Amino acid sequence: PAAQVTKVFGNYGDMIVRLLRAEGRNEIWRKYQVDEGIEIPTDAELATYDAIVVSGSPKSVYDKEPWIECVAELIRGAAKRKQKTLGLCFGFQLVAHSLGGSVAPAPPDIGWEIGGRSVNVKLEELRQYPYALDFSSNTFDICQFHRDVVDKLPKEAHLLGSSSRCPHEVYAVGNHILAFQGHPEFAPEFVRAMVNARKDSLPPETSKAAIDSFDSVQPPLPTASDNRIRQLCQSFLNQ
Repeated sequence: PAAQVTKVFGNYGDMIVRLLRAEGRNEIWRKYQVDEGIEIPTDAELATYDAIVVSGSPKSVYDKEPWIECVAELIRGAAKRKQKTLGLCFGFQLVAHSLGGSVAPAPPDIGWEIGGRSVNVKLEELRQYPYALDFSSNTFDICQFHRDVVDKLPKEAHLLGSSSRCPHEVYAVGNHILAFQGHPEFAPEFVRAMVNARKDSLPPETSKAAIDSFDSVQPPLPTASDNRIRQLCQSFLNQ
């Protein structure tokens, strides 16, 4: 996130830990700053953890940067040993890319997707997974902030959610991978702050639509997207 926004809300890792840390559990969360290759763990190191969360990033999966392929290789290693992996936004896209899917810019008529969005859920298919037995809604609301999309899922991925602007919003691979194109860790206040920080680089109509989108989500999004998604992610990580 922009530096002035990070001072208020923290970085992606901070927001993810705030969202997903389970009360009453003796959890240890370790954050790695993998962008630019600053702090990339080894496969052996990652294997010691119960689960991995791959966060958002301002980069694109198809950028030719060495650290991106290093993380992709770590994701493949985790998938091979069926280690729990949660992908969010860039993480959603990088997990798909790592396992044989593809990522591209959204079509010109879609472009940026920023703001609060409703996602349609394949409920009966989602409830086939043991971590989702208590999920009971055909839709959920989530904050979005992306321009790239997964245009082809890995062949072993199971599509679980889509929206009017993005056909691939949620997918799973076995019981060990769950991924969301949206940001369950984002609060509307964070998205508004990011839009204001980047207003010089975003089309004015995109900025306005992003801010207006939160008025159309009913009931209003809580502090971090839809609490049902928080509970689903926690259940996935802790099963």
